[in-house]
Amino acid sequence: MLIRFYRFKVKYPKYGGLNVTPEGVRHVFDSEVFMFFPTRSLTGGRIMMINAGTKWNPKKVLLEDMFRSIMVAIEIAMMEPKTQVGGVHVILNMEGLSLSHVYQFSPSMAKLIVDWVQECAPTRLRGIHIINQPYLFNMLYALFKPFLGEYLKKRLSFHGTDYKTLCEKVGEASLPPKFQGTANIPDYPGSIFSDMLFYYQNDFKVFNTYGYISELKQAQDSKRKASDTLISSCN
Repeated sequence: MLIRFYRFKVKYPKYGGLNVTPEGVRHVFDSEVFMFFPTRSLTGGRIMMINAGTKWNPKKVLLEDMFRSIMVAIEIAMMEPKTQVGGVHVILNMEGLSLSHVYQFSPSMAKLIVDWVQECAPTRLRGIHIINQPYLFNMLYALFKPFLGEYLKKRLSFHGTDYKTLCEKVGEASLPPKFQGTANIPDYPGSIFSDMLFYYQNDFKVFNTYGYISELKQAQDSKRKASDTLISSCN
């Protein structure tokens, strides 16, 4: 899985390059498109909320930046032993979904996202929960459906406004009252979450040294070694 994760970064550098850091995607978290609950799920996993409707302004937060934000969040989650075991639940809040949101996606982008989730994301995906989806969501889902394998199909749940079934899957004590949960989770601005993620900024300098070395860098290293050897022999 990690091999595929780093191969993806090489193949799609704009999703795995030096700009994929907490600082590079801070505006996404500031806008509250992405957020994590401070509580954990029934399995001890992280709970990620993606507000892909009302909170998402595609003119200010590009779809590519949303995907980069997922990459950042996953790399941070990989550092938590408890999350490595407990996995991640993703809640997709589709309230306020409009045509302007749907038009951001193309079949090729839908395939890219699904392939990454199914083949490359090095975390245990416990479930993807779709809530508050309007009828328009069917148009968006039709783009993704052809690329879904059994792995994702088994983890997809469509709850609509039935938060009771969401609580059964994720945990009543893990969700706030607005989702019929019992967790005392205060509403906090996205900027606070961004501030927390910024503490990992220096870690990403190290993360970006992992993975595959480009052919150009390999050639440069080989040339440097040859030069050092020649100088050493001359001395």
